[in-house]
Amino acid sequence: MKSTRKSFNQYISENPQVYDEFKRLTLMGIHKGARRLGAKQICEVIRWYSLINHNDIYKVNNSFVSGLARKFEKEFPQFEGIFNKRECRLVVE
Repeated sequence: MKSTRKSFNQYISENPQVYDEFKRLTLMGIHKGARRLGAKQICEVIRWYSLINHNDIYKVNNSFVSGLARKFEKEFPQFEGIFNKRECRLVVE
């Protein structure tokens, strides 16, 4: 039986603007002096901007918030530890 759940990579390939905005806001926070940031907080800011600008281009899925944080830290290893992350459990299907 095939799972209908999207993988993180599939989600990002279908919604690259979400990661781009996540990255932009994270780097903005870092350059303003933040030592720690909340990935969920950044996603809520993305949703807020989408709401007040009356555009619906940001499809932020809460299931992938930790993936966004991990992707950012992999792309920018100099900022590893900027997000609090829990240990990931491997899901075997």
